[in-house]
Formats: sequence, structure tokens, C-alpha cells
Amino acid sequence: MFHSVTDAYMKENEYVLSLPRFSISGPPRQFNPDSVRFVWLKKIRSLYAVLGFIKVLLLNREWLVKIRSLKSSALSKKALVIGNGPSQGFLDEDMLTDFKRNGGEIFVINFWCANESLSKVIPTYLVISDPETLNSSCEAHLRDKNQHLLDYLKTNNTIQVICPLSRCAELGLKLGNDRIIGFVDNELRMWSSNISPLYPRGYLSMTLFKALAMALWLGHEKIYLIGMDNTYQRNTYCDSDNKILNHEVHSGIDSSICDQSSAYECMGDLLVELSHIFYDARKFKNPRILNLDPYSLTDAFAKANLPVGNLREFINIL
Repeated sequence: MFHSVTDAYMKENEYVLSLPRFSISGPPRQFNPDSVRFVWLKKIRSLYAVLGFIKVLLLNREWLVKIRSLKSSALSKKALVIGNGPSQGFLDEDMLTDFKRNGGEIFVINFWCANESLSKVIPTYLVISDPETLNSSCEAHLRDKNQHLLDYLKTNNTIQVICPLSRCAELGLKLGNDRIIGFVDNELRMWSSNISPLYPRGYLSMTLFKALAMALWLGHEKIYLIGMDNTYQRNTYCDSDNKILNHEVHSGIDSSICDQSSAYECMGDLLVELSHIFYDARKFKNPRILNLDPYSLTDAFAKANLPVGNLREFINIL
């Protein structure tokens, strides 16, 4: 007979490994933090981002002018930046409606429309950065999701779409140029701590960070953050074939398993990369940002000191 802790451990893994599974593809991300040579080679290779930045400037000048003109354009407004972590579920339709009615602007990311309840409230901005999002040539498991998102954006034509400069023209053809706002998405994180959307970013490619960077750029006087739980390491699993798996837990969406084995040589590679999330979050540290999730593992920002049950009252007075 198993000890109760062991029994719970088995049941947890059996449940997670029974979920629908999909795989991601792409070049492997390998790390060797004990090697000075590895670190320097990685820093040198990252300088290629400068060449990419020059190309982006030459091809997308008009979009760069547009984002520059929007700096500090929302100084008198409040923003609510919503990630897809489980704490998104602390919100409800009435809360978001009241926030908008009181003049607040809502930033959401990626497949926001998958949450059928909350997406009834039309956000001000939707931020995307993954090249597969809204891409008609995407992988098979994303085709239905992309079509759903495109239909949602076409139906709700007040939503401004924030995307990498390199995709502005493409998405402008689908949705109209006036709805598109571009940002520089070249990464120079090993040399820079920059969070301005005008220059290569000094943080890893995480869409929610890019939404936060845009809210800061627009100058909102207060930025409320929720859904940046960053519980990835808590949701990491490994099966009997040593497949590196992530339990995909997003509010309003059925759970699944993402096989990340093609992206990482070992579990250590994944955990090193995850640590960058928490270090990079500190580059955004700003007294205007308040994290509404008291349980969030993201410790870079002040947190609202109130029980989750009082979040409705809190948001109503923002």
C-alpha cells in the first residue's frame, strides 16, 4: 500500500499524462551555464539581432513612425494587462465591463477569444508575437484557433492589434492598416535591458512582457496586471520516455499536454530558460504596475494586498 503522498504523486502524473497531447517544433535551445565559452558565443551570435533590426528599419519605416507617435498618449488612463494564466479566472465579464466603462483600457494576448466568457468584453488591444499566430501557413493544431481569432477580430473591429513590425503589412491587409500597431521584436537580451518597442528588446520573447512594454510606452498612469502567474516550472512533467512535457493550464481553455522535447535537450535547458522569465520581469519594475494576483510567482511587481474574493470591489474603484 502506497503512502498517501506517493499515491497523490502517482494520481497527479497519471492524470496529466492522460491529457490530449500536441508537439511543438523548432531548433533546440541548449544551455551550458558553466561554460564561459558557451556564454560568449551566445552573446556574439545574439549580435545578429542588430542586422535584423537594420532590415526592419529599412522595410517598415512607416510603422516605426506610428509607434513613435503614440508615446505617452494614454497618460490620463488606466490599463489592465491580462495574461492567460489561471489567475485570469479571477476576472469576470462584469468586472471588465465596469473597468472599460470607467475609461480603462484592456490589453490581452494571443488567443484571447478562446475564453468564451471573458472575450464577450471587447479589449482595447490584442498583442501577438508568435509567428504562427494569425498565420495561414501555421501548424495543423493551430489552424482552427487562428481562424477563430481572425473571425473575432473582424467582427470586433475596434480592437487594435499590436504585432512585430515585420508582420504589420501582412496583418494590415487582413484587418486594415489603421488597426495595426507595430513594435521592434529583435532580441538583444544578453547585451541590453531595453523595454522600449522602438529598439531591440532586452528580454526574452514572451508576449505578455511585450504587452506590458506597450502599456508602459503608451504612458498609462496605472497598470494593473493579472494572468502573469508564470507557473511553468510547476506544470513541467516527464514521462517514461523522458519526454519533456508542459501541462498547458490556461483559464477558460481545456487542459492539454505540450511535448517540448524537440526544443530542449534536457530538463536543465528548460529550467535555465524559465529562470530568465523571472530575471527579465525585473527589467519592467515600475511603481505604476500592480499585480492583482496574490499567488503569482512573478515577484518583480508590488501585489494588491487583498483577498481574491474582493477583486471585484477593487476593480470597480480603479
